[in-house]
Amino acid sequence: MPATVNGGQFSANFPEGFPEGTHSVTVTGATLTAAHSIQVEKPAPAPTATITGPAAAVPNAPTTITGTTMHVADGTVLEVTVNGVTVKATVQGGRFNAHFPNGFPTGNYSVSVSVPGGGALTQTDSFTVLVQQPSPTPGGVTAVPMLDGLGLGALAALLGAAGLRRQRKRQR
Repeated sequence: MPATVNGGQFSANFPEGFPEGTHSVTVTGATLTAAHSIQVEKPAPAPTATITGPAAAVPNAPTTITGTTMHVADGTVLEVTVNGVTVKATVQGGRFNAHFPNGFPTGNYSVSVSVPGGGALTQTDSFTVLVQQPSPTPGGVTAVPMLDGLGLGALAALLGAAGLRRQRKRQR
């Protein structure tokens, strides 16, 4: 593999997919040959976060922003920011929850998740605080007709007369 010498130092570009591990390198120049071992390591995967909720919230009610992470160590503290309000959330089992106890007024909001101190993780998403519909009010009281003593007497007389009339029709 060709190498470049500049100011007494050499460099070489290894091809894509060069295997990880320890490799012996021999450098041969016009008057010098040198051997050295190098360690090839692939860079760690970039940390990621995905905001999973909420898609919507109730106005001015406590709101929890939830999410998942990949390649983020448990115990890592994230900053979750909504509308200029930042809450810290700790990663546990690849998940995080950021609690905003005062909630937000009706509207659309952008959420960002980041690692404090400028870490490589930054994620943004959005959610909507919906207008809360008023609860239906119970209807007024509906009176149920009831019979008093006089009404019961009249009903008994009416039923008795109807029964008597029917009995007379049968006898004819």
